[in-house]
Amino acid sequence: MSRLPLIADFLESINQYPAKRWVIALSGGLDSIVMLHLAASNLPSSMLHVLHINHHLQSSADEWSTFCKSQSEDLSLPFSQIDVFPENNGEAAARDARYLAFKDFLQDGDGLLLAHHADDQAETILFRLLRGSGLRGLAGIPTSRKLGANDIVRPLLSVSRADIESYAHMHQLDWVEDPTNQQDTYDRNFLRLNVLPVLKQRWPNVVERFSSTSRLLYQDRELLDKYLDEEIAGLMLSERVLNGLMLASLTVGKRKALIRRWIYTQQGEPLNEVQLLQLEQNFFQSGLDKNPELILKTGVLRRYRKDLYLCANLVSEKEPNVQSLSEGQHKRKAGILTVESEISGSSCLKTLDKLICVQRKDGMHCKPVGRGTKSLKKLFQEASIPPWQRENWPVCMIENEIVAIPGICVCEGWSVSPSELPGFSLRWEPF
Repeated sequence: MSRLPLIADFLESINQYPAKRWVIALSGGLDSIVMLHLAASNLPSSMLHVLHINHHLQSSADEWSTFCKSQSEDLSLPFSQIDVFPENNGEAAARDARYLAFKDFLQDGDGLLLAHHADDQAETILFRLLRGSGLRGLAGIPTSRKLGANDIVRPLLSVSRADIESYAHMHQLDWVEDPTNQQDTYDRNFLRLNVLPVLKQRWPNVVERFSSTSRLLYQDRELLDKYLDEEIAGLMLSERVLNGLMLASLTVGKRKALIRRWIYTQQGEPLNEVQLLQLEQNFFQSGLDKNPELILKTGVLRRYRKDLYLCANLVSEKEPNVQSLSEGQHKRKAGILTVESEISGSSCLKTLDKLICVQRKDGMHCKPVGRGTKSLKKLFQEASIPPWQRENWPVCMIENEIVAIPGICVCEGWSVSPSELPGFSLRWEPF
């Protein structure tokens, strides 16, 4: 590949995304150095920021950081370094730590540039094929994806490593070599060092073929995801609750595909076959007296009265004992309480004067409008509030009297009358 087509591929990828600032993930290796040079040569410097993640896994890690900083300074580009300390020396732990750092660093309007190339794509597809991946895995590395509200873009994904090396030599670029890349004890390194060279000897264009296969599988995956999303919309009781009865009426294969897709769209976490089997056995083949849970990296999947709830990780701390309330959103450890002015509706509170939110306690009672005195436990049961949400459900009081349970009831004497409008709605959204 000549210089111009490589630049054209880079710019074509970049121009598809409306980033205000491009954050260049710079490891110091060949691929990211070439990407840095391409960005600095073809994009306004005011749109660029260089970010280096120091994993502290190599004895020379600090030297790489210094090298990356000097490369950025030579190009007069702003530079930041983030130090992370992965749980272990494995590739997965390093990746998890790296992406958490990316997510924390990125600002609104940022795009993140990663330097994966076509040989990386071939390695990935081979690795996932040997691991027994499904369609999502075999589609390989996506050209772009979301990280929170930001775009991750890989503008070199269609470029071979050989072409990247040629570009680097042409421009006399310097880079660092990671010595672990030559250790074939790692699975990916084994494929790179021992398998791909043999395949290239027999099929010289094997990398391009893998890239083509990836594009075709990705198109099929996008179409399947579209159909699944349409079905999921009909199953959702709320954004994070699925209708369990409807799910139970489906075939096992379809049910697994829908739940996998739902969790991925909500949490960005793909379920593996072991997790799906566990979910099938515990959630759809166990009695209703059971309270199954599936612990995820990013949350917990639970069942209540046959329905599936996707929850945030358990809250380890108690809510504050007392919190004053006014109009607006009030973030608590277990959710968000929203107080809004309403010009209609009898289920609104008539005043916010001296209104506070307190932690629920055992034995609490109140008197909902038009009903007798009831325990909060009974109200939660009648409202089908899952047990794990009840402890941290907010209780609203004025001068030691319970006046409302957000989302459940307003109490006798505290509901707004037509002559007192506007009133105030209280909405609780658990995490």
